[in-house]
Amino acid sequence: SSGTYYFEEVRINGNGQLRIDPLLDPTDPADHVVIYLAGTGPFRFNGGGVLNSSENALNLEIYSSATVDTDLSGGAVFAGLVYAPFSALDIGGNMEVYGGLFSEDIQNSGSAALHFDQAIRSNPEDPRPYNALGILRDQAGEHLAAQQLYRSALEHDPESLSARNNL
Repeated sequence: SSGTYYFEEVRINGNGQLRIDPLLDPTDPADHVVIYLAGTGPFRFNGGGVLNSSENALNLEIYSSATVDTDLSGGAVFAGLVYAPFSALDIGGNMEVYGGLFSEDIQNSGSAALHFDQAIRSNPEDPRPYNALGILRDQAGEHLAAQQLYRSALEHDPESLSARNNL
């Protein structure tokens, strides 16, 4: 169900799944899952499983302050936002990644496919896709474009702490 969850570390191996209710309303910014990795442990997702079974990138946000590497690998599917500015992100195997990724360094060590969904086009009033795309633009060194996206997120939700902090 929707909510905010705090963990020291997350490890999902084999054909494991993180099931997120596919009936969550992606047009409602409060109706999604947010995971904070508050410890020093890693976020590891390996194997042929599914991370976010709703397959809607707006339904899952993962924030990590850890400095250990973040790992998404195997023949799996991930849909969501990963914000791990202090760790390297390794994407390996035949991963299908939908959403946004922000990390100190991103390595695609396999044949992973990276996709940014069309969330802004399908729901222009939701601030989350603007913020997620802003993070990607910042990472690409396009800071002015990122700032415009963060401002757009704040126009739609003036209380958005993540957009305000990113700006």
